[in-house]
Amino acid sequence: CGHNMQLMKMNGGPYLLCNTKGCCAGAKFEYVEEAVCELLRETLDGLKLMIRNGLEPETEAIEAALELAVKELAKVEARIPRLYEFLEDGTYDRPTFRTRLAAAAAERDALMKRRDAVQEKLEEAKQRDPRKPAAALENLLKLYPTLSAAEKNLLLKGIVGRITYTKPKKTKPHDFHLTLTLKDF
Repeated sequence: CGHNMQLMKMNGGPYLLCNTKGCCAGAKFEYVEEAVCELLRETLDGLKLMIRNGLEPETEAIEAALELAVKELAKVEARIPRLYEFLEDGTYDRPTFRTRLAAAAAERDALMKRRDAVQEKLEEAKQRDPRKPAAALENLLKLYPTLSAAEKNLLLKGIVGRITYTKPKKTKPHDFHLTLTLKDF
């Protein structure tokens, strides 16, 4: 449901539960904690593989958005000279021409801003170095077993942007799914 889960003591042990009525089923805290640590290890392994292979961060979606913005900008740029032709051959009168030209210019400016923003986002994505989050994850996994609950929480919040927990009702205790998003480094 997007809300934070709560740690509650039930049946002699800590459980993670959602306070939203009718939301997903809870699970024992130790199961979720183990799964989070395993997910962090898998993420670290993926980052190490990227570092070893010298792979660039995934930028395909951003490149596709940039290509779309450039195509749309080219269409608007091609439309502006046609507006002048319509004025010259008498299809448009001056007020109609000015209105359409202003609209095309505003659309062109908006598309240029969007293109520039996407290019900047692409550059940022290419500059993200997988070594920074890998080092942070390695440090977290090394220290995690020795920390108190408050220290674990603080360290996780410094590295993890979001963990999404889903579990169907009336399923086994380990039948939950986690997705993890790291913070930008």
